[in-house]
Amino acid sequence: MADHIRRELSRKTFEAEKFVNNLSSEGVEDDLIVMRKKVQSLADETSLALKKNVYKNYIQFIDTAKEISILEGEMYQLNQMLSEQKGVMNTMMEMSLTSDAVEVGADKNKDKPHIEDDTRKNLAFVLEKVQGCSSVTEVPGRHLIHNGDLVELDPETYIQIQRVHAFLLNDSLMIASWLPHRRGPVRYKFQALYELDSLAVVNIRDSGPVKHAFKILMFPDSKMYQTDSPKERRQWIDVLENTKRQKTAHDTQKRESALVLQKQQSFFDPTNPFGEEEEQIEIPADAESDVFLSVSWLQDCPEDLDVCIAQRDFEGAVDIIERSNLFTCKCTAPFLFITGTTDWYH
Repeated sequence: MADHIRRELSRKTFEAEKFVNNLSSEGVEDDLIVMRKKVQSLADETSLALKKNVYKNYIQFIDTAKEISILEGEMYQLNQMLSEQKGVMNTMMEMSLTSDAVEVGADKNKDKPHIEDDTRKNLAFVLEKVQGCSSVTEVPGRHLIHNGDLVELDPETYIQIQRVHAFLLNDSLMIASWLPHRRGPVRYKFQALYELDSLAVVNIRDSGPVKHAFKILMFPDSKMYQTDSPKERRQWIDVLENTKRQKTAHDTQKRESALVLQKQQSFFDPTNPFGEEEEQIEIPADAESDVFLSVSWLQDCPEDLDVCIAQRDFEGAVDIIERSNLFTCKCTAPFLFITGTTDWYH
């Protein structure tokens, strides 16, 4: 009888109302009570079987969730590695182009006026389109790399805040807001200027309403911007990272050149009879920073730290900080000893 009721209740065409009406018309009160007990017994058995299945597969559910999380992190790391490889390839191509340009120095000198004209045109374009950015365009050697429309989002609620236009310069990122009532060629209003040395770019995974977005980290603040397509987002991330890398290399080269020039001047100074002795004991102010900048992995520490924080890999972030602190302490010790600051060892 119990199997019959189980089969009846398991049918796809089962109708509860019709089943109850048939029992009420054919049976008496005692039969209905017995039937109720049987149905309740089947319900208890079904509930117990479901609980057993949940307990049996609970560990598998947890393991699956962990595997999905690990896979997501590995995909993000793979994306970062591909981006770095692409940056390395671009750097190698630029080095190749630079070497070719050295071989044809005459042609390079001929092209210099054209490059300067292009730079002036770029800055004139920015000055013409953006209101209140005259101080930005007056910096010598500054030129425009890339620009485009973006949508600023709230990092917490992902709500659209405003439309902006971003101008990537060779040493900074300028954000300008749209003017609601435009007159003449001016279309934007200067909003903020961020130095490339103090910012980091993080790719945002598409989820829910957030599509084609990336985040710019500027301690202690952060900004989130949205593009129109994945291709445009990738283009912004690549050009920001490449510009940052080029600026770091350029600054390092300038410091090294200044250090060499300073050493040469102090060594060949005819008015200084003690030049040779001072050459042995004096340590230039930038010497310590040049030692640090000569190590490639130390230059990549800020970007690696941003990636670890974005992935919530706090243990890896702590390892990077401890490694860099240990290296700086080892490099600082000889300078403190030479300059007479020996108390540091105690």
